[in-house]
Amino acid sequence: MLFSPRPFSRRSLGRVIRDAAFIAAVSCPTIASPARLALQRAAESEKSISSRALLCAAKATIFRYFSAGETVNDVSRMAGELEVDGVRLIADCSTEECEGKTVAERRANLKGKFDLLNRIKSDACLERCVDFVPIKVSSFTDLDRVSENDIDEAESELASLCAAAQQMGLQLLLDAEQSHRQAAADTLALRLMKRFNVPGSKPVLYNTYQMYLKCGLQRLQSHNEACESAGSSFAAKLVRGAYLHAERQRARQLHDTTSPCFDTKDETDASYDDAVTYMLGRGANCIIATHNLKSVECAVSAMLERGISPDDPRIHFAQISGMSDHVTLKLASSNFNVHKLVLFGTFEDLFPWMLRRVEENEDVLGASREHKDALLSELRARFTLF
Repeated sequence: MLFSPRPFSRRSLGRVIRDAAFIAAVSCPTIASPARLALQRAAESEKSISSRALLCAAKATIFRYFSAGETVNDVSRMAGELEVDGVRLIADCSTEECEGKTVAERRANLKGKFDLLNRIKSDACLERCVDFVPIKVSSFTDLDRVSENDIDEAESELASLCAAAQQMGLQLLLDAEQSHRQAAADTLALRLMKRFNVPGSKPVLYNTYQMYLKCGLQRLQSHNEACESAGSSFAAKLVRGAYLHAERQRARQLHDTTSPCFDTKDETDASYDDAVTYMLGRGANCIIATHNLKSVECAVSAMLERGISPDDPRIHFAQISGMSDHVTLKLASSNFNVHKLVLFGTFEDLFPWMLRRVEENEDVLGASREHKDALLSELRARFTLF
């Protein structure tokens, strides 16, 4: 057995009961699927009384469970709670890509990210507990219009953010984009990694690789080789992917019979585990971002086989706050570097992000059921002791 059989043993009984009830509901397809559809419709038509009531209910339940709250102070409070468990933070005020937004709105998003870095640095708990801050290039730059001629401006803006993070000892995670925008984002990532990721120091910038894409492993390998040739450190966050429905819909609209994504989940799982094995074998900086316990166990076994210690500063694991806590706590109890992505902001800003994460991630329902089973097992153990 790789991990403790009771990851929730340090949690209060009240919290275990609350979390078990909530996770039992969201992991039940007969409840979760209709609820997601109803919430999507409510978000599209907020004026009706029923829609407003449903959204208010979501704010009182889903929002409180999956986010820190509305302010940075709420993140600081959650950081203190997670610190007790040995879990660190990826902190963000989530911003989706801004299609149709003005230049002023995009610049405001960039300023907001600078403000977040400064707030983390000025709060003792956050400075101690936060390692990573995600950045969404398409919230600052119109990637659909970026070309080799004007990519310099986008690079300059992101370079200033990298420089600020470097000075503060923070690391930035460049979020993945939809496949038709990814090439521009990759160009920026490679340019910035060559400038800021200095061998022998912790990398300033990680690029994200979606392993449900058929080209995912090849991109990962070629980018690593490019950084090695340039004498810089490569750093990658590995995810299964967050745009599966959008990618397939775009392919249909373009009458393209060849999807950029794998056809089956098994192929995606194999691609993901191959990517993790590749990164561990190269000794590269890697964030293994997954809710899939089998992939986590595969990665841990590969680390042990290669003599990589659990707290090796090059290797990190990550899950979203409120999801797969059983995985997070198992890793933390065994001294692995593990992080929770913790979001803050208004309900209106975060709600689309939450819906997309649950809708797009094929592992969520399965992971939620595992999460529920671990919580129920803990409850049985507590009441047996009585």
